[in-house]
Amino acid sequence: MAKKSKSDAVVEAAPQPIEPVTESVTAEPPAKAARKSKKPKADASLTLEDLAAKYRQHLEAAGKSNGTLFSYKLELVTALDEIGRETKLADLTPTRVLEYFNFVRVMKTRTGVAKARPTFLKTQRVLRLALQWAQDSGLIESAPLPEQAATY
Repeated sequence: MAKKSKSDAVVEAAPQPIEPVTESVTAEPPAKAARKSKKPKADASLTLEDLAAKYRQHLEAAGKSNGTLFSYKLELVTALDEIGRETKLADLTPTRVLEYFNFVRVMKTRTGVAKARPTFLKTQRVLRLALQWAQDSGLIESAPLPEQAATY
């Protein structure tokens, strides 16, 4: 093996000074930025049935599987039957949603046996997700979720 000499050593280049950035960043005035990010105005006439249809279309467009679409449809039908198809989302309150979460049909099977925890949590979750999606999409101003009304 040959010995390495000092001349064979890698000589590091001297660090180069960092040049200051001379580009200026211009921000839009807050009023203009706020106008661009506005959500569409909430529709006061939107019913729970309308929401269910729009949410299912959203899930389908998002590429959810047929099993997920079918399962969510069944859970939404439960909400439509128990809360009311023609219930206006503007009239839906967190208290009413909480009542739905505790309905017998949500918590028990047809034979009266208590449903397994994952089962009733899924039923609750599907409505919660649909309401949250409606808020995020600008269909409603605020999702009437029980956890938002809690006064801990």
